[in-house]
Amino acid sequence: MPQRLFVATRKGLFTLRESEGWRVGPPAFLGEPVSAVLHDARDGALYAALRLGHFGPKLHRSEDGGTTWTELPCPAFPPDPASPDAPAVDMVWTLVAAGADQPGRLLAGTLPAALFESDDRGATWRLNAALHAVPERAAWQGGGYDHAGLHTILLHPADSRRITIAISTGGVWRSEDGGASWRLSGRGLRADYMPPERAHDLVAQDVHRLAASAAAPDIVWCQHHCGIF
Repeated sequence: MPQRLFVATRKGLFTLRESEGWRVGPPAFLGEPVSAVLHDARDGALYAALRLGHFGPKLHRSEDGGTTWTELPCPAFPPDPASPDAPAVDMVWTLVAAGADQPGRLLAGTLPAALFESDDRGATWRLNAALHAVPERAAWQGGGYDHAGLHTILLHPADSRRITIAISTGGVWRSEDGGASWRLSGRGLRADYMPPERAHDLVAQDVHRLAASAAAPDIVWCQHHCGIF
């Protein structure tokens, strides 16, 4: 079967197919900004998140490789009548499928920084309350946007309950119990843009991207504001 590469851009979602060289197929969502794309290898479904200026964030699923799409509910913060300034999801920054032992389970990282979970292929979403409640969240800051954003979700291939996430700017966080509890990680990172006494402050690290080694997934590389670690 020819390999496919899905590329999310500000001008739509493009599919490249390898057939005697890479060829670009017809785009989906032409002219619209696609902020995240996920191909779920468990069932072949394709997910695309859009960040529309007027209509806000949108989420779509395709069951036929991108030929047709069905709109899904987008992750959203629960309403808080006591707080008129409650946050609203501005962008779905990343989408991840859980392991084969958790069919239908998806994770989404958003701007403002939050982790959302779905157990029904995106039909419904719920906020991960444990991460949202960490006291350090009050110190998270925008790293290029007005608000901090959650842009990386790594699931350990041997145990998808082991989750590592990155927040810009809010550091690296890890859970060993599927998101029921979280601990601040990233020891060894250094923020040269901070005052010297806070250069190694874990919550002040402007982490740009995490990537796990395919051969040794316990090894995680970090693209940091100040370099590669």
